[in-house]
Amino acid sequence: MIISHYEVLEKLGEGGMGEVYLGEVQGAANFTKRVAIKRILPQLEREPAFVQLLLDEARLAAHLHHGHIIPIDDVGTIDDQAYIAMEYLPGTDLGRVLRAAKRRRRR
Repeated sequence: MIISHYEVLEKLGEGGMGEVYLGEVQGAANFTKRVAIKRILPQLEREPAFVQLLLDEARLAAHLHHGHIIPIDDVGTIDDQAYIAMEYLPGTDLGRVLRAAKRRRRR
């Protein structure tokens, strides 16, 4: 699957409103960069309110600069599908960490 100029490599997760994919962008001289691509769930992408929420999230995040906040690389709409592309940080997602802590009865 392709989203804009990003090749989608795999689905990383899904929530109530959106889904996140691992993507890759190709550049000159064999340059590649991995990104996380967030988009609205297919069943919600025709709802203007959900598109607006995603775009508002991108606008807000673009104004925040902190070492613990992932920077936004790109925002767009392709074939009526809005997306946010951001830096990809490999690792375990917070939900998995919290579930493991709960099983071990740890905070």
